[in-house]
Amino acid sequence: MTAYAKEQVCLEGRDSYLIELISVNRKSLDVSVYCPKELSSLEIVFRQCLASSLSRGSVTLRISREASNASLSTSLPDKDSFKNVYDHLSACCVHCGMDKSLITPSVITSLLATNSSFIEPMGEKEQALLIKGLKESITELIKMGDQEGQNLQKAMVKTLDQIAQEVAQIDIKRVDAPKAYREKLLKRIAQIDHGLENYEERIAREVILFSEKVDIEEEIVRLASHLKQFRSFLESETEVKKGKKLEFLAQEIHREINTIAAKSHDIELISLALEVKGLTKTLVEQLQNIV
Repeated sequence: MTAYAKEQVCLEGRDSYLIELISVNRKSLDVSVYCPKELSSLEIVFRQCLASSLSRGSVTLRISREASNASLSTSLPDKDSFKNVYDHLSACCVHCGMDKSLITPSVITSLLATNSSFIEPMGEKEQALLIKGLKESITELIKMGDQEGQNLQKAMVKTLDQIAQEVAQIDIKRVDAPKAYREKLLKRIAQIDHGLENYEERIAREVILFSEKVDIEEEIVRLASHLKQFRSFLESETEVKKGKKLEFLAQEIHREINTIAAKSHDIELISLALEVKGLTKTLVEQLQNIV
């Protein structure tokens, strides 16, 4: 399921760190970690924290350093260094015949940062604070995922209710199919009107054969069973088991409604079957977030 969490970790006398976690649906667990160089030694620990709490999903961990006021005051270039760089660049411009306006403050500060960008290694206490921040982010991520799961479950229950209503209509309409076919045959015979003998008996046989051919009672019974099981698994199973079972049941629902559509000769029945096929497709799309 899709989820997002973030946590700000402030370290005394140092830069602060922003921890961001992004998770999208995936059957297995796939973790990507992006962090500043000074935290590279902790990457294995970060991965272990994620693996111990999460079982699935494509999870991206991003940790970015944000300069605090305390660290910023110590990292600002002093006036002498700034002037020395400016004088040196000015001399280079004169020597090369270049315009001194190219020497901007950003150019000078970037050169100073390149030559003096050293970050003091973290102590155990600071590392522990970062790991604590990550664990809090994971807790928030799981909480958001659970909330999305509840919303998704409600949406799936609503789709199941719609499917059940359409199937109930199909069950009502199917009873009238043989009667409608008999009336259709009688109309054709009336149009021919060539004095056919014993046509009532022949019509009865045709209607019986037709009834057997288009009978969808078994499919409807199985559909009702699948829908009942779907609801049961949706409410009771663990996430991994739930996904696999619901995926199978969705396939079975789709197969049964395809059979009903193929057997149906009545326009209304076909229309209802197509409606159920559309709802089943919606159900499958909703399932992609938990399988």
